[in-house]
Amino acid sequence: MRGYVLERYGDPTAMALREVPAPAAEAGSVLIRVHAAGLNPADYKTRQGKTRLLIRLDLPRVAGSELAGVVHALGPGVTRFAEGDRVFARVDKANWGPSGTTWW
Repeated sequence: MRGYVLERYGDPTAMALREVPAPAAEAGSVLIRVHAAGLNPADYKTRQGKTRLLIRLDLPRVAGSELAGVVHALGPGVTRFAEGDRVFARVDKANWGPSGTTWW
């Protein structure tokens, strides 16, 4: 799978589209097959490092927090959703994409 990855803080060259390990649904979470994703001004401010005082991210990190798609798998304990549910979400910036080698 591909992700738009923040590799370091800085200008637009600090991010790159690259292959990342496939995620798995962990306890209490859902795995969503993303059909559309978005970046907004908060994302480029994060890339520039302007949010570091509020949100500390371990880099590299998959960027973006807005998405729409279909629930692909359920982690243990999930009861509110079912596989195949169409969903949209805005992920909290503190949980912005997986970091390092521990990918979702």
